[in-house]
Amino acid sequence: MTHVVDASAVMAVLQQEKGAEVAIPYLHGALFSAVNFSETLAKMSDQGIDVAACKALLDDLGLVVTPFDEQQAILAASLRLRTRYDDVSLADRICLALALQKNLSLLTADTKWSTLGLAIEIRQIR
Repeated sequence: MTHVVDASAVMAVLQQEKGAEVAIPYLHGALFSAVNFSETLAKMSDQGIDVAACKALLDDLGLVVTPFDEQQAILAASLRLRTRYDDVSLADRICLALALQKNLSLLTADTKWSTLGLAIEIRQIR
């Protein structure tokens, strides 16, 4: 069985934050939205890490970068009303949409996601 991982879980691993030890066993083979992939590259670039070097780090994690498609776009849009007061970004909704589309559990550091009442398992890394 595979999982979907959020940028927050991947960032925790890359930055050796609390929860990284929980996330690491789930990463190899996990689905990672291309949108969250871009988000992670951008955040690491903000911290002065070269995009190519960051991509190499992400490649080493064994994530399966998954294209953003029309069905996910519709699912993400449908989550807007439910999440707009919970500080859930577009990239967050896209990650949630991927998990919903594939009916897979989702690994994240975002604790608020467990309160959304979605029909997927949300696994917290911290």
